[in-house]
Amino acid sequence: MRVEPATSHIDDLAGPEFLPSNAGDCGSSVIDPSGGLAAGHVARDSDFIGKCGMVLQTLSIYGAIGITSFGWALSRLLHFECSRYVPLWFCSALFIYNVDRLKTDPADLINIPSRRHSAEKLRGISRAIAAISAAALVLVPVLERDWLMLLLTTGGAVVCVNYSVPLLGFRFKDVPYLKSFFAPTLVTASFVVPPLLQQPGGSSPAFYTTVAAWTWCVTMFNMVLCDLRDIEGDANTGIRSLPVAIGFRRTIFVLVALLVFGVACSIAALPLCGAGMVAFWFFASLAMPFYLAGLLVALRRPVTEGFYEWWVEGILLVPALAFLISQ
Repeated sequence: MRVEPATSHIDDLAGPEFLPSNAGDCGSSVIDPSGGLAAGHVARDSDFIGKCGMVLQTLSIYGAIGITSFGWALSRLLHFECSRYVPLWFCSALFIYNVDRLKTDPADLINIPSRRHSAEKLRGISRAIAAISAAALVLVPVLERDWLMLLLTTGGAVVCVNYSVPLLGFRFKDVPYLKSFFAPTLVTASFVVPPLLQQPGGSSPAFYTTVAAWTWCVTMFNMVLCDLRDIEGDANTGIRSLPVAIGFRRTIFVLVALLVFGVACSIAALPLCGAGMVAFWFFASLAMPFYLAGLLVALRRPVTEGFYEWWVEGILLVPALAFLISQ
C-alpha cells in the first residue's frame, strides 16, 4: 500500500481527544464580524500545537527525551560521566519505540487507536528514524573505540527488538507476565550497568543499589500503568500482561505497593547520598510519590489516550526536573 508523505496528512494526525473542542469551527470563527478573527487564530494555533505534540508522541521523541533525562539525572546523583551514554540512551529509545510501532499489533487498535492512526500516517518517517538510530547505536561506540558499549548496545537492541518482532521465533511480549517486567528491567539496566562496569567507585555500593531499586520501582510503575491502559486489547489478543493476569483491582494494589517501596528506597538512600546531593534526592524522593499518587487518583475517572501519552510518560522527566529545581 502506498504511504503518502506525512506532511500531506498533518490535518489527520491528532485524534479527537488531542484537539481543542472548537477545532472544527475555525472557519466560521474567522468570518465572525464580532471579533471571531482572533478566536479563529487561537483555535488554529491550538490545533497546530496539538498536532505537533502528537507527532512528538507518535515518533517517540517525547519518550526518548524522558529516558535520556532520567539517565542524566541518575548520572548527577551517582557521580558518573554520562556524555558517552546520552546519545546511546536517546537513540536506543528512538530505535526500540519506533520498531515497536512499525510492527502492527492488533491490540494497538483497541489500546491506542489515535496513536495507531497517526503512526500509519508517519510510517515512512518512523522507518527513517529507526534506521538512523540503529546506525548511531553502532557508529557511536565504534568511533569512540568503546567495544564494551558496542557489545551491550547491539546485543540489547536485538533483545529489545524481539519484544515486538519474533526474531527468535517468538515475541517476549507474548511470554506471560514478561510484557510488564521487560521494559523496566532493561531500562534500569541501561542506566546503571554500563557505569558500574566502566566507572566503578563513584558511589557506595549500598547507595548505588538503593538508587537502582528506586529506579526500577519508578519505571515499573510507569509500565504497569501503561499495561493497565492496555488491559482490554491485551486480553482480547492473548497477551498475558500483569494486569490481564491479576485483574484491574489487584493491579492497583501492585501500583500502591510500588509507590510505597519507592518511598522506602528514597528514605533508605537519603543518609547514604553525598552532601551535595541531599537537596536533590530529598526533592526527587518527595516529588516522585506525589506525582505517582496523583496519577492513581486521576484513574478514578475515565482518562483519554493523551493522559497516558503525556502525564504517565512524564514520570521519566521528574528526576531531571527535581535536579534542576534543587540547584
